[in-house]
This record gives sequence, C-alpha cells and structure tokens, in this order.
Amino acid sequence: MSDRSYAPFPSTLWTQILQAQQGTPETRHAALDRLFHAYWRPVYASIRYGWNKKPEEAKDLTQDFIMLLLEQEFWKAVDPAQGRFRGYLKTALKHFLINETRDQARLKRGGGKSIISLDQIEEFTRPSYQGRTPEEILDEEWVRTVLVRALEKIQEEFTKSKKEKHAEILRLYYFADPDREPPTYSEIAASLGLTEANVGYYLHEIRSQLRKRVEEIILEYAVDDGDMREETRFILG
Repeated sequence: MSDRSYAPFPSTLWTQILQAQQGTPETRHAALDRLFHAYWRPVYASIRYGWNKKPEEAKDLTQDFIMLLLEQEFWKAVDPAQGRFRGYLKTALKHFLINETRDQARLKRGGGKSIISLDQIEEFTRPSYQGRTPEEILDEEWVRTVLVRALEKIQEEFTKSKKEKHAEILRLYYFADPDREPPTYSEIAASLGLTEANVGYYLHEIRSQLRKRVEEIILEYAVDDGDMREETRFILG
C-alpha cells in the first residue's frame, strides 16, 4: 500500500482569530473585519426581527456587537475545541443582547467609530421570519448570505467567459423573489427560447459550480474538515 499525504486543513479567518487570543490584536482585528463585512446581515436580521428592535436601534446594536468582538477581553472564554464560528456567534449575540437589554445606558464602544457602514441598510423582512427565534433567523439569513455570495461569484465568471445563457438562467432561477417559488423549467425555456432539456442541462452545470463556490466561502470560517462538511450540509442540504 502506497503512502498518501494529506494537505493540512488551511488556516481560516476563524482559526486566525482563535490563534490570536493570547497575542497582539492585529490579526484578530483584520480577520474579524473581513468576516463581518461578509456576515453582518444575519446579525442585523436576528437583532431587528428576532429581538424586535427598531431599525436604528438594530443598526446601533449591530455595530456595538461587532465592536465588542474586537475587544481582547471578550475572547478569553473562547474554547478553540468548540469554536465553530456560526454557533459561537449565535451564543455571543444572545448573551450580548441580554446584557444590553438589562443595561440600556450602555457606553458606545469604539468612540463612536463604525466598522461597517449600516447607513444604507434597506429594510428587508420575510414571511418566514414570523414566529422564528433570533437564532433561527440568523441561521436562515446566514444560508441566504452564503448562497448569494456564491451565486454572484458564478454570475461574474459566466459573464467574463461570455456564457450568456448560463448567466441569464442563473439570474432567472436563483435571483427571483426569495419568498416565492423559483420559475419552472418550462417558464424559463419559454422566456429564453430554449427547450426544457436545455434549461435542465444549464442548471445542472450551475449547481455543480455552486457547491464549489459555497465550499470556498465556508473555508473563510470553518475550523476543520468536520466543520466544513457539516456547514456544507447545512447550507446546501
């Protein structure tokens, strides 16, 4: 039997944060900055709709929470063995909001600085938010965020490679109203002058690309291979 060598799991943004607990904050700060530029939306949705906060208050709380995560002291209790980013984020956000609700006269963190500009946040809500817990809303918006980022990458690639039909079918099928069922193959075929078989072929290729792009995005925050597989199943089913 021949020996096989396996590449180690790559250092991700989340592992960089965990590794920086006892050192200087620069690496942790840079990694968190990148993560939260990508994932502020699930946090905001959880605060706004799960905790029933008004828009401006939800924006402020989102900023305050992110600033809290940049503080060195907040990471002393993090256990790298259980440091899965999404799970940790939900727990940290819950504790943060319980404390903020108890102490309404909070000190503004960061001297009023903003790590993410939320001034242009559009008000978004979905029927599926009704009756959902803050954690469930965060999970739902997390999945949507990852999928949209992955689909936008694929759209860019199709556009650059001049695969116009791929790009248009992707837009029609995946970027329709998220609270409605996607169009049927026959509807897409009729609008683009294709056969249903053609539409099925294009969508098969798109889905193949989608899994690859989702895995690339998960690598930003996965801890290990097990986390990678679990998060892929969670997002893609």
